[in-house]
Amino acid sequence: PMYNRKEEFTMTVKEYYEAIGGNYDDVMSRLPMESMVERFLQKFKEDKSFDQLTEAVQQMDCEAIFKAVHTLKGVALNLGLARVSEASKHLTELVRGKEEKGDAVPAELQEEVKKAYETLAEDYRATVEKLAEL
Repeated sequence: PMYNRKEEFTMTVKEYYEAIGGNYDDVMSRLPMESMVERFLQKFKEDKSFDQLTEAVQQMDCEAIFKAVHTLKGVALNLGLARVSEASKHLTELVRGKEEKGDAVPAELQEEVKKAYETLAEDYRATVEKLAEL
């Protein structure tokens, strides 16, 4: 634990990853400096993929869900955000291939898609909220 100029508690990048169940070693193998990792983490919360996903799920738009969640999964995977990438992967697999068969999520999958989205939303929010302590 460290204190910044205002004497508020701040955590290190490694402590952040431990707190969110992320993969610190994995991300450090791709981005060699913690300052770079921190900069990309701060940009993560500004990424529009989650907002696009939320809208797509509300509309049950299969193609838009796939596109947004696939993008979110890639970003989360590259940043070692394990919980977000795993939850994204699950939702991606649920709708994979279905987007070619029509615009809407098939009725029999809608409840499962909503549940997968809720799990992802919880993990995403926890990950982003914890960034405030970094």
